[in-house]
Amino acid sequence: MPGSQPGHPHTYRPYDDVLVQAVVAGQLAENPYPADAEEIVRRLVARKFSDGQIAFRLGRTKRTVERIRRRLGIPAALRPGCKYPHYSVAHFPSGERR
Repeated sequence: MPGSQPGHPHTYRPYDDVLVQAVVAGQLAENPYPADAEEIVRRLVARKFSDGQIAFRLGRTKRTVERIRRRLGIPAALRPGCKYPHYSVAHFPSGERR
């Protein structure tokens, strides 16, 4: 078995890569485990998503996303109103608020 012998790298990931890829591709997560949520936040932040957009995909609040960012040492998101194109995208497609 790879990873069980000395000199073989471990291939285990602490998160569900299939779930993470699906959420990054646009699906909504249903109650992801903390490790999954952290990796989703990491990847969506790298793609310049706002906290609101990330929260919508995770099914959580923006405050939860802020806590995950803080725990991972990821700087705060850009503020609404700054002149970046990703802020022209609605946080919630149906206009609802969480």
